[in-house]
This record gives sequence, structure tokens and C-alpha cells, in this order.
Amino acid sequence: MSWLVSLLVSVLTGVAALLAAGLVAAAYAEWYQVSTREGAAGYVVVGVALLGGLAGGVAGLSVARLLAEAGFWKASAVALGLVFGVAAVLALIFYYFADIPPKLGEDDLRLEVEIRLPVGASKPEGEGSFTLGSVIAKRQRASQAGELLLDRARLEGGRWIVPARVYLFTTRGQRSILAEVGGKRIAAFLLPLPAHPGTAQEPWSEWGPRPLEGSPPWPDSEASYRYRVQRLSHSFVEEERVREEAEAQARFDALAQDTPLAQLLPYTAYGQSEKRRGLALQRIAARPDLVGELAVLMRHADARLAVGALGLVQQLPNRPPELISALQAAGEDLLTRIRSVNAAAAGHPDVAVLATDVSRRYQAWNSALHSATPKPEVSFSALLRDIAVTSAAGSENAVLLKTLHDDAERWLLIWAQAKARDETSAAK
Repeated sequence: MSWLVSLLVSVLTGVAALLAAGLVAAAYAEWYQVSTREGAAGYVVVGVALLGGLAGGVAGLSVARLLAEAGFWKASAVALGLVFGVAAVLALIFYYFADIPPKLGEDDLRLEVEIRLPVGASKPEGEGSFTLGSVIAKRQRASQAGELLLDRARLEGGRWIVPARVYLFTTRGQRSILAEVGGKRIAAFLLPLPAHPGTAQEPWSEWGPRPLEGSPPWPDSEASYRYRVQRLSHSFVEEERVREEAEAQARFDALAQDTPLAQLLPYTAYGQSEKRRGLALQRIAARPDLVGELAVLMRHADARLAVGALGLVQQLPNRPPELISALQAAGEDLLTRIRSVNAAAAGHPDVAVLATDVSRRYQAWNSALHSATPKPEVSFSALLRDIAVTSAAGSENAVLLKTLHDDAERWLLIWAQAKARDETSAAK
């Protein structure tokens, strides 16, 4: 085989390798959810394709020279077989280790779970979370956040049942579920859900876990669960959106005029329909003791309510001057909570939770005071300085509040510069 023919084999193999590498890279980008931001996934595909083409060309030339006596067709077949074989092996490896969502027909699937709380358990209140995990060799290797629908909890047979849902993101491993409210676990189970659910998993399962044969039944003093899968067809998603919007509006319309402010706060959150959020803000603004109610909620033990009340300040159409006093009281409460973090024993499991709680409150408080007054440095400089100093005072736990401390120092500098500009302008 002449060098000219060998080069022809090299070019043919290089083109085939370029196409094969591009296809494998495209599959990898989809299976491993490579970011498409600024064309990142496209650059990966093009880059891998070019490298594959170069490697294929070199491999084709090497095979052609090694099999020079065999002729063009045999050398081409061996080189192409090598390229497609390597591509197939890589694709299978990537596929095996990827989190590929199962489908039923052409539709993606959602896992729906109902968690039945133990007998005597009260209605769960607070911030809820729901997580679906993929467990291999007794270790969770990947997870997907879902929704714990606390607002749809219902009392049935003397026990609270809390629905949850999550996108079924992988076929790999056993499926684990974890439900938490206020950072505390209310249920954790391994589900007997097959890797590729079928129509048999569309109806609700029996309540589980199911004990082994001959074992006593699962006690009512423990949480239990049932589950099903739901097809996420376009028509279903749209029908569900319309139904949920109607249900949310009906719940809002059913609220009495004297409904506690805490129950109205969720309707002011971004993500609500603009119409409903506007109506909620109108009702809130008309409350006779709005500032007094806000002052209480800003210091509430539940961080979710405190952050919601502070966030409401930014949305009020009119902000009465009395809000300054309420925000100062909220700042003093924040100082007390920072001191609690400083006083907690280093390494205690609750310290990180306390610090996260304080940081959330601080960010909401800082945003609120900037909304409440055009010159927050006049009313809040001393208080913010105390917060900055105190957040750095706990030698062992100060690292947990470093972001808070740095932000407070930044605003103190900005306020000092603003004050200096005002004084300079006044002196002219």
C-alpha cells in the first residue's frame, strides 16, 4: 500500500472518528447535563469531535502502515472497526454511570409520595424539604430536591398525611426519600421502586414499609408512606397548573378579613400570580395595626415568618415612619441571636443551623431597612456597627458568620462615604 493510499485511509478514519466522537460527546453532554450557558455544551461537543477526528486520523494512518500488505479495504475496515468499537465502549460506560431519567412511553416521570405521620403527631408547621436519593452500596451517590406540600396536609383517620413530589431523575440505584420540616426529619425510607417504572406503578401503592413475612405489622407509632409515578405529559402539566392556580385562588378567597398576618405572607411571595399578590398587599396595607403585627413577626422564632415579614417591607406601597422603630427592634433581636451563636459550643450540631438562621434574618433585615428609609445610615449605623463587631466576637464560631460580618462592614463603609458626601455638600 502506497503512502497516498495510507493517507486516504487516515482521512477516512479521521472523518469517521470526528463524527463518532461528536455523537458520543453530545450524548455525554445530555446525560451529564453539561451547562448550555454561553454555549458551553456546544464547545465541549465541537472540541471532543475535533480531538476525536485527530486521534482517528493518526490511528488510521498507523493501521494502514501496519497492514500495508493487506490493501486499502482491509486496512480501512480494521481502522473503522477500531474507531467505532472505542466509541461504542465509551458510550456504554458513560451511559452506565449517567443519571438518565426513566420514561413511560415518551413521557418523563414524577414520583408522588404521601407520608403518614405517627399517631398523635401534630400538623407539621415550618419550612419543609423533600429529597429523592439514589443509593448504591448503602451510600447516597446523587439526589434531587422536590417539594414537601405542607399546605396540602390533611387529617385522615386521626393521622396527618403530607403529600410530596419530585422529578424522577435517574434509573440508577435504590430510591431513598427524606422529608424534613424545620430542619428535623419526619420520614426517611428506601422505596421498592423499580429502575424503570411501568403502568403497574401509576396507581397508589399500599402503605409501607411492609414487614417481612412472619414479622409484626408496621406500628402506628412510626411514619409510613405510599407512592406512585405520574407521567409528565404536556397536557397533564398544563392541566395541573390550571388546577393548582384555581385551588390557590380559592384558598385565598376563603381567608377571613381578620386572618392573621402570618397566613397572608405566603401570598406576597414572588412566584404567586400578580393578581393574587396585589390583592394580598392591598389587604395587608389596610390592616389597622400593620406595623405592630410586623414588629412581632420580624422577631418571630420561626425564621421563615421573620424573613417573610421583613421581605414584606420592600413590597408595601406606603411605608409608615413607625417602621423604623420596628426595624430597630428587629435589629436588636438579631444581635441577641448572634450572641447565641457565639455562646454555643463549637461543633455542636445546632450551631450551623443557628448561624444559617441568623444570616437569613440579617439579609432580609438589611434589605428591609434600605427600603424603609432613603438614608438608613442615620437610624441604623450604630446598630449595624454592633452587629459587625458582635458577629466577629465568637472566636470559635465566628467563621460561621463571616459572610454576615463582611457584608455589615461593607455597608458601614458605604454609609460612612455617603455621610461624608452629605457633610461636604452641606458645608458648601
